[in-house]
Amino acid sequence: AIYASKEKFAIFDRSWSVDKFVFQERIASLVESFLEDMNDKMYSFAFLHIESPDRAGHKDRVGASDPTYSTAVAEADAYLGQIFDLIESNVELRDNTAIILTTDHGFEDVGSHRDNELLENFRIPFCTHGPGVSRGGDLIELNSLLNGGVIVDPGSSRVQESDLVIRNSYAGVLAASWFGLRTGSGPFANQYLTFR
Repeated sequence: AIYASKEKFAIFDRSWSVDKFVFQERIASLVESFLEDMNDKMYSFAFLHIESPDRAGHKDRVGASDPTYSTAVAEADAYLGQIFDLIESNVELRDNTAIILTTDHGFEDVGSHRDNELLENFRIPFCTHGPGVSRGGDLIELNSLLNGGVIVDPGSSRVQESDLVIRNSYAGVLAASWFGLRTGSGPFANQYLTFR
């Protein structure tokens, strides 16, 4: 199931056989639909996109220190809290649900993420939660010996395009790994990530 707050994600619905596709610009309604469906249907895999921080950060190019952006981040955090509450309150979800949380880019304090030399733009959160995930574990450390031992920590500077770092595009690889699958072809062929 895909729950999206940006129209561009409709390409997934057009490209693959998706059990359910929900597009809703009003984030509260989108999250409400997601929570109701997950409590009722419990899809094996669901994608939820919350656009409000991105939308607020780009609006009038205000930047990350603007109260509008902080409010949007707090709103997204509250929605995430509702998701955790659902998982904890539903015995079927509690020990069988994994969350992968990431973003498509960071955000500097001038309303743009185009300067790819700024740490705030290229260092993104990539967090996991679920059965078997160690609290405080480091995905880079856990995966540094996998995939040929080439995953590197970008530290506080840009890495070369040829360097393998865990980027948001690895969310799919991690999700596949969670199901015990390896990617078959394409840029992530035979890649595998662990969360333990």
